[in-house]
Amino acid sequence: MSDPFKREDSSDDDQWRDPHIGETPTPSTRFSNTFDDNSTLVSGRSSRASTAMEPFTSTRPAGSPDDYWVLPPHCTLTDILGTGRTRLKEMARSTGAYMTYNDALHQIDLWGDSLCIDKAKHSLNMIANRIAELDVTLLRKTKKWSRPDRELTNEEKRREEKRQQRILEEKKYLGEPTEKLPYYSVYYSPSDAVSINRIVGNNDSYLNQIRIDCKTYIEYDAQNHIFRLYSNDEANIKAASARLRNWHLRCCREPEAGVARLMQQPSANLALKYRKLPPDFVLYDYVPPDREQELRDRLRMFETITTGFEASIAYWNASMEDSLISLNDSQQMRGALSERAKTLDKRNEEVIQRLLDRGLESLRLKDWDIRMKIRFGTIYLVDYPKRDQMHLTIEEVSDKMFKNEKFKSALAPCMSKSLENLDMLFEYLGTKAQEFSENPKTSFVILAHQYPIAASPADLRKKDVNRGEMWKTRMEVAFTDKGERGLWSTVTQCTNLVDISCFNAEQPYSWDLKVQFARSLPYDDVNAPHEKFSKNLKLSPSGRLIMAPVFDYNPKIVKQKTKWRYSWHDFTIEICQEELWDLDRIKRKDTTLPLDFSEFQPHHKQFKVSMYKEQWIDRFAENLRLGVGEAPSWTIRDFLGTEEENVHTIVQNVKEFGQILASVVPVYFGQSAASLV
Repeated sequence: MSDPFKREDSSDDDQWRDPHIGETPTPSTRFSNTFDDNSTLVSGRSSRASTAMEPFTSTRPAGSPDDYWVLPPHCTLTDILGTGRTRLKEMARSTGAYMTYNDALHQIDLWGDSLCIDKAKHSLNMIANRIAELDVTLLRKTKKWSRPDRELTNEEKRREEKRQQRILEEKKYLGEPTEKLPYYSVYYSPSDAVSINRIVGNNDSYLNQIRIDCKTYIEYDAQNHIFRLYSNDEANIKAASARLRNWHLRCCREPEAGVARLMQQPSANLALKYRKLPPDFVLYDYVPPDREQELRDRLRMFETITTGFEASIAYWNASMEDSLISLNDSQQMRGALSERAKTLDKRNEEVIQRLLDRGLESLRLKDWDIRMKIRFGTIYLVDYPKRDQMHLTIEEVSDKMFKNEKFKSALAPCMSKSLENLDMLFEYLGTKAQEFSENPKTSFVILAHQYPIAASPADLRKKDVNRGEMWKTRMEVAFTDKGERGLWSTVTQCTNLVDISCFNAEQPYSWDLKVQFARSLPYDDVNAPHEKFSKNLKLSPSGRLIMAPVFDYNPKIVKQKTKWRYSWHDFTIEICQEELWDLDRIKRKDTTLPLDFSEFQPHHKQFKVSMYKEQWIDRFAENLRLGVGEAPSWTIRDFLGTEEENVHTIVQNVKEFGQILASVVPVYFGQSAASLV
C-alpha cells in the first residue's frame, strides 16, 4: 500500500509560480543599585491629594504641592529632566500631573490626583534606574558593615545539622564507592550517537544530579563506552538506569518536524480556481503597510465552483462545443465523488496520526514549553503553480498540489474585525457551552530582540563591545487586579514542529493543528534584561500596558489579548481579541520615558477562534519541571490511543465546530456570490 502522504512532483514543475517566495512572515514561531518606591528615594504625599482624576493644566495650581520627588545624589537635574528641563513638559503631558522643579529643596514638586502622581513618580524612578545602571561608582567594592549574626535557636541548629548531613550524604555519591555494593548495572552508550560531554555535562553536572537524586554511584568507562552503576538499593539503581537512558535519548534524539496540507472530503464533486485576495482580507501575520500590498499581489486563495460531475473536468479548459457535449453526457453523474476522493477523510486521519505520533514522541523528554492547539480561519496560497486560467479537480489539489514540496500555504486566523460580527457565536456558546467564570481574561505578549544576560555597567557605557546577535524572544505576562505583574514567562526559539492544515472547499472556514515548542529563559536571574523589563511593566487605569525602557531589551511588537473561554464537548473554545502595536511606527521625541499604550490606537485588530483540551496544557506543563533524565507521566497513548482521545475524535469535533462557525459567523471579507471560501 502506498504512503498516503508521500510527496509527488507536480506535473507542471516548469510552471511553478516563484521558487524564491517564502512562507508568510512569522512573528519575529529587579535591579541592583536601582531605585523604586521602596528605596532610598525620598518622596511624600500631602493630605490634599484628591481621589478623582483631574485634567492636566499648564498653570501652576495654588497651594502647596500634593507630593514631591527628591533627586537621588548620583543624578543631576540634566540627567533627570534633560537639557533645559525639556523633559518636564512631556512628562507632565503624559502623566497628567503638574510638575515643577524646586531649586531650594532639590526636588520635583507634584500636583494632581493619586493616579497621576503615581504615574509621574514611576516615570522618574525609571529614569533614575537607567542612570544607576550606567554608573560603575555605585557598585559596592567593600563589604557592608552589619550586625554580628545572632546565635541560632535549638530548632535552627537541628535544621542546620540535618542540612549539613544531607550535603555530606549527597557528596559521597559524587566519588567512587568505598565498599562493594549489592546492586550493579551497566548502560551502553554508542560512541557515534552523541558526544559523551553532552551527556555528562560540564564537570559532570548532569550526571551528578542523577547520582544525588537516585543515591547511586555512576562511573563512565570511556574505552568500552559504558556506564557502570552501583547502589545499596535495587529501586535506586533501577531509577538511575531509567533516568540515564532517558537522558541519553533526550540528548541524541532531535525533534521530528512534519508538515501536511490536507483537503477535507467534500460531500459532492467540485472544482477549484484561484482568485486574488479581497482588499479587506487579513493575512496570517502582521505586515507593515509599506510591504503589505506587494505581498498581497503575489498571494491567491481558492474559489469553489460546484460542478456536480465525477472525475475529469477537462471540459472546463476545452472548447465550448466539447464542454457542452461533456455536460450533456454527464448529467446522470451529478454529485458523485470519484473512488479516490471518497477516501480523503480516512487518508487524512492516517497522515495526522503519523505526524502527531512522531512529533509528540520526539518532544516527550524535553524540558521545553510545548503547546498544541487547533485554529480556525481561511487558507490562502503563498507558493503555488501558475494556473490562473484553469480549473482544478479535487484529486489535482489533494494528491498533487498539496503534496508537492514547493507548495506553501498559510491559514489566516482572523474570523472578524469587530466584536459585533461574533454576536451569534457568543449567543450559541452561551446556551450550548459552559462559560468560564474568569471571562474575559487579558494578557500581553511582547515580541522583542534581547541579549540573554545583562551586560556589566562598564560594558553598557561602551558602544563598540561586540556581544553577538540579539535573541528573538516572546514574553507573555498577565496582571493582578492591582495592576501589578502576575504570572509571566519568556521563551526563545519558537518553532512549529507539526504543522497540519485542512482546507474545506464547501464552507468558509478551514482549520489547522499545530504542535509548537520553545526554550524557556530563566526567570530567577534578577539581572537578566527580560526580568528587569517585566518587573517594570504596569497597567494604566484604562487597562493598557505601560512599559519602561531597559538596556539590552528592544521590544518590537506588543499584543494585548482579551480571551473568552467556553467548555464544549470536552474541548475549550477560545475567542481571542488581539490588538497589536508596531513600535517602529510609534514616534516619540524622548524614548527614555515610559510608554503608555493608552495614548496610541492599535495598528492592527482581529478576532480569532481556537480550540484545545485542558488536558493538553496540564500534560505539557510537566515538561517544564523535568529534571535530568526525568520523564513526564503522559505518553502518546494519552493523546492518540484512548476512546476519549484519538485522531478520529479530534477531527470529528473540529468538523462539527467548523460547521457551527459557518452558520453563526458571517465572513468578514468581501467575496463574489459564487465563492464559498
